[in-house]
Amino acid sequence: MRSMERPTQRRQSAAPAGLLATALAAALALAACQTQRPVGLLQRDGDQAMRFGHPEIAVEHYQQWVERQPHRAEAHHSLGLALLEAGRPAEAAEHLTVAYDHEPDNEQYFDDMALSLRQAGRDQTLLATLHSNAVEQGTMRDYLRLGKNLMAIGSMDEAYQALKTAADMDAGRTVEPQLALADMYNRLDRPSEELRRLRMAYAIDRTDQRVLDRLNALDVIPGPSLALPPEQAP
Repeated sequence: MRSMERPTQRRQSAAPAGLLATALAAALALAACQTQRPVGLLQRDGDQAMRFGHPEIAVEHYQQWVERQPHRAEAHHSLGLALLEAGRPAEAAEHLTVAYDHEPDNEQYFDDMALSLRQAGRDQTLLATLHSNAVEQGTMRDYLRLGKNLMAIGSMDEAYQALKTAADMDAGRTVEPQLALADMYNRLDRPSEELRRLRMAYAIDRTDQRVLDRLNALDVIPGPSLALPPEQAP
C-alpha cells in the first residue's frame, strides 16, 4: 500500500509549486506594466529635451513612444525630427517616411521627409520620384513639391518652371504657390519680385498669417491698395 501512496503525495506537493510559479510570473508581469512610463510622459519629456537642445536624449524618449505605438504617425515624426537634429539623417528618413505614409496629405510631414532624404544624400532619388509624380499625376501639389525641392538644391531655373506651373494650375485659389515663388525670389535677392508675389498672395487671402508676417518683414503695411490680382486667376 505504501508504494501506491507515494505518487499521490508527489502530485499533491507539485500543485503548490505550480501555483507559486504562476503567481510569480503574474507578479513580474504586473511589475513590468507598472514600470512602463505613460506615453504622454514620453512625449512630454522628448519635447522638452528638444526645446533645450538635447536631441539625443529626445531620441531615447521618442524611441520608446514608437515602440509602444508603432502605428502612430506623430510618434515617428517626432523621432525622425530628433534623429535629424542629432545628425542622423538616414535613420531620420526612415521614420519620417513612415509618418508621411500614414498621413500623405500632411504637407509638413512631406517637407520634413524630403529634408531628411536630401541630408541623407538621397536628393536625386527624391527628385526622380517627384518628377515622376508630377508627370503621371499632374496635380498642383505635385508641381509645388517638385519646385520647392528643386529650389532647396539650388536648381532655380527648373524650380521656377515647376512653381510657375503650380501657380498656373492653382489659378489664384490658394496662397501656397505664390508664397513659394516669393521664397524663390527672396533667395535670388530680387525683392521687387518677391513683394509682387506677396501682394498676389495677400489678394488671395488677406488674413493668412504667413503672408502678413512676410509683408511685415519687408516693412510693408497691408491695406486695400496692396492687393494685386494673381496673374493666374481665371
